[in-house]
Amino acid sequence: MKGHVGASRRNRPEHLQARDNQATKERLLQVATALFAQKGFHGVSTREITQQARANLSSLYFHWRSKENLYLAAYRDLFQRLAELTQEFFALLEKGLRTHESLEQVIYPLADLVFDFYEVNPELARLNLHRVLEDGAVAMQVEQEFENPFYHTLGRCYQRLTEAGFIQVSDPEFLPFSLEILLDLYFANPKRLERTLRMSQRALRTRLRNHFRETFVRLVKGE
Repeated sequence: MKGHVGASRRNRPEHLQARDNQATKERLLQVATALFAQKGFHGVSTREITQQARANLSSLYFHWRSKENLYLAAYRDLFQRLAELTQEFFALLEKGLRTHESLEQVIYPLADLVFDFYEVNPELARLNLHRVLEDGAVAMQVEQEFENPFYHTLGRCYQRLTEAGFIQVSDPEFLPFSLEILLDLYFANPKRLERTLRMSQRALRTRLRNHFRETFVRLVKGE
């Protein structure tokens, strides 16, 4: 019977086998991202990932070669989407600043773009906090490959807009990290804030969104 099943799998059309392989690869990434966000890199085993993804260890190593590569893939996916959002962000920012609208009118919708991204992808905040605490070689690789180039690009954009007189950022290089800290603390564990402030999730999110908007405006005013 086992031989018959194995033969059936080998005889499957190539396009169906390729589709199954791709589905397995994507499922492993999705499960791994959720687990890394929940427990950190060192708190997750490859066996736990494969069990939850309904796959086997050989599939994980076939697609990703190692747990480190799978972890980096989780970050790569999130940072690629964040980079796409950032391109839209700065295009709208420059367009808005040139219209001479108030900073609030320009910044609030852009702050919402960033806030909404983190709301849809809370794994990024949790991954970041675990990574900062764990540190180590794989954490440094995330910094070198994704985080540092991304934030240096943001810093240069804020610096250019400041020199052009559109905004007054007192420390353009540090501004991206200031905003990230707020978002990471918001979204890593919102239940903690709900308990502390005794607020519903909806009321808390509204308050957090407004606070993020106002903080963003103060920072680009150099206050």
